[in-house]
Amino acid sequence: MSRFTEVLVSVQKRGAADPRRGHLTSGLLVGPDVVMVPTAQPLTGASEVEVLLSGTPAGTRVERIAPKRLVLYTVDGQPEPLVGYFQLASASRHEAGSLDGEAELSRTDTDMWPALERAGAVPRGFRGPSKEQLTKFRPPAGSASSTPLERRKLSFDSRQELERRACPWKFCDVREIFAG
Repeated sequence: MSRFTEVLVSVQKRGAADPRRGHLTSGLLVGPDVVMVPTAQPLTGASEVEVLLSGTPAGTRVERIAPKRLVLYTVDGQPEPLVGYFQLASASRHEAGSLDGEAELSRTDTDMWPALERAGAVPRGFRGPSKEQLTKFRPPAGSASSTPLERRKLSFDSRQELERRACPWKFCDVREIFAG
């Protein structure tokens, strides 16, 4: 089982020269070309983004990959998404993390990080690369492709329905996220 913390993922403003200043939110590599964004609120209005992936220690084998699709999961009556998923334009060279079991949301969770902690997917307090780690990211020159980002928003009546119907909580075939 690969731990999610072995690959550091930063969702960035496209073309940002400084990875610390370009950082919008963190993610987890859950499939060769799929990144889960446990705190998806910063993505609500973002359209010009790219994903930086680094091995550990920070700065090892840094990749810059454009996302081609974004799916945001929401619950009716709540303005902000609970989680988002990017399908990347190409597969990462890094190994995706895996989880045995399920990450279950509580009534008070405003994003997926606490559920991932309870499931043992990430250590307590882990929220992606730190500012210090971001300073070590040296992505390849240039920016990722400027292909328009395809966006979808899926809304569920309740958290229970979201957990029951949204495959990602069980970490099954992540390709199902982008079907339909």
